[in-house]
Amino acid sequence: MADAPEPDAPQHDRIVLLNTMTSFSTTKARDHSAPTLGALESLKIIESRRKKNWAFEFIGLPEKSLKKEGEEDPTEEEYEARRLKAGIGRDCIRLRAMRFEEVGEFIYATLLVESIDPHSRTFAVVDQETFVGREISAESKERGSAAAHVLIRIPKEGVQDTGKYRCAIETVHPITRNEIELLLSRQLRRYARAAGLSFTVHVHKGKKPEQKTYAYTPRLELNADVGRKLSVDADEKVLTHIIMTKRSEKQIIGKGVAVEQEEFAADVEYRISASEGPSEPEDRRKWTERLSDWYRKHDYEVRLYYRHANGRVEGGSLHKAIAGATDLLMCPKAQILLAKPPKKWVATINSEIVTALKGLLDRDELWERKSTN
Repeated sequence: MADAPEPDAPQHDRIVLLNTMTSFSTTKARDHSAPTLGALESLKIIESRRKKNWAFEFIGLPEKSLKKEGEEDPTEEEYEARRLKAGIGRDCIRLRAMRFEEVGEFIYATLLVESIDPHSRTFAVVDQETFVGREISAESKERGSAAAHVLIRIPKEGVQDTGKYRCAIETVHPITRNEIELLLSRQLRRYARAAGLSFTVHVHKGKKPEQKTYAYTPRLELNADVGRKLSVDADEKVLTHIIMTKRSEKQIIGKGVAVEQEEFAADVEYRISASEGPSEPEDRRKWTERLSDWYRKHDYEVRLYYRHANGRVEGGSLHKAIAGATDLLMCPKAQILLAKPPKKWVATINSEIVTALKGLLDRDELWERKSTN
């Protein structure tokens, strides 16, 4: 049996964000819900892409430029090769490693997410006695990087799966929740497009029923449960409005008679004031969740806007540094203690960190809702 650590042995802490990961699907089918993949199935799809070295996303890469006008659709291999070549010089977020572990009624999925900064090629070191400093430079193709662990608790097959999963995210600058979510959802979108995921529904036009086939895209989304407070920061903000946007929605206009129609594509945006919802905080939270879930499943982008105590309204896209700070302020947080100082970058999954994160996911009191009053 290993010796117990010395009582005065130094311990090093790391802040962890506690989130809920939600699995759902988007589709352009009206009044029909698309099939939903569980988190385990979705993550296994992403892992299969990682093994092919495709699990990466370049931030801000205009992908329309990867296919020439009039060109036939490239194969997956050709498209991914083009994407890799076109993304050089941009910020990159990628899945470096993934591991599944079955314990009791749950499967724990560990993701090692890596961020690559194309502008980071040097870092400084200083002698602690003489204070003489110097810069250490990377090789010609090397760039600065950071890596963070993400742990998700998923019910085993046969255990009730609600589509919502406890998720712990190790905080490592400059990796943000938004980039992790972007990486996972875009990987699933690429898979859905290549695999041609679709579902069939029966519709009635007059007396004659018809079958229609719609494409759908699975998604994994991270949600900060602001209904459960581990700090007072979230109490300072109040929901003001919700905006739902769908890009290039196809509409049909009937002219004069039913047989004369015109199709056009346009952006559709709905803005709903929070004052239209219930006044009680818990009822308003449930109302917001139901409203957001419905529009997300119908392929809308949903953004929530909050008014803080200082009067500012915050929402939309944020600078990466601000996004990271917002994650820390908005999300419920916990700390893990480690025997060794945590590193900004690791090449493989760190078992000590995974064990500590697993302990947080299994502590029910951390995931209980608290009153927002």
